[in-house]
Amino acid sequence: MVHQEALQPGFALAWGTSNWSPTRLTALMQACRVLGVPPPVADAPQFSLAQPSREVWSGTTCCTRAHAATLAQEHLALFGWAPLAAGYLTQGAANNSSCDGSSSGGSNGVNSSGNSSNSEGPFDTAANQARRARAMSWGQKRGMTLEQVSIAWALQCFAGAFPAFVSLGTGDPAHLADLAAATSVRLTRKDVHYMMDGSPLKE
Repeated sequence: MVHQEALQPGFALAWGTSNWSPTRLTALMQACRVLGVPPPVADAPQFSLAQPSREVWSGTTCCTRAHAATLAQEHLALFGWAPLAAGYLTQGAANNSSCDGSSSGGSNGVNSSGNSSNSEGPFDTAANQARRARAMSWGQKRGMTLEQVSIAWALQCFAGAFPAFVSLGTGDPAHLADLAAATSVRLTRKDVHYMMDGSPLKE
């Protein structure tokens, strides 16, 4: 395997995959065990509170329940890209009903000034509009932005099942610092469940 050329000399300590389906991930992990080679430690699908209605870009995957179950079973970490749903989960998009989360700029679809840069895309569904509204309301009551709440949700959605990280794309240090404040936001399991489907978490 190509990755061993980097691992054996010590150029890399670990490796991962990006946009692999659950079936393909499972097959890969089995092959690594059979061959006795280091398996990947993480996979990077798209992951956000807003669920895409189709591929965000051709050949990409998003973290579905089946994907999450595979990550947990195989002890893989999640590196979610576009945690702001290509700009859909930003205040600018929420204020502009024509912005539906399609962008060519950065992993979040947010430009350096923090404004959304999107046109037609896969995120503007009735379910996602409701999720965005609930996240925004939850944040407003606590003095937090929609962006901070959305990132906190992505980081904590699968708490305890596997490590989760997000990939942020911005060229503005101040904007990055504002987004990083999401790490101080604490969500309960009921909060996580409520933002997703609007109902209390079932015990």
